[in-house]
Amino acid sequence: MAKNYVLKLSNSQKKDLLVFMKNTKDKEEYRRASAVKQKMEGIPYRTIARNVGVNYRNVYDWINNYRKYRLDGIRSKRVNAGRKPVISTDKNKEMVKDIVLNKSPKTFGYQKNT
Repeated sequence: MAKNYVLKLSNSQKKDLLVFMKNTKDKEEYRRASAVKQKMEGIPYRTIARNVGVNYRNVYDWINNYRKYRLDGIRSKRVNAGRKPVISTDKNKEMVKDIVLNKSPKTFGYQKNT
């Protein structure tokens, strides 16, 4: 089932993959891109699976998705990756400023003001 072939990519595709790996903040996307890069170097599916810590079938699927859809095939599909924050980032910043600048550490139970 899993042929030991080299994934052939054009120079622009290689460049796009490396830029994608450098810029992604999602560890799952990075892992998928790393698997694609290793396949591009001719590493067998099972070895790649051991390197990235997944079943070889996952690697096989990732490579196929990349071949069909390029970078869209390895991008994370999850829209909701966790609970929405109750307080917005701006409100958090204001709250932290208020706590740090306007209140004494004694207010929070510390014995000294420094």
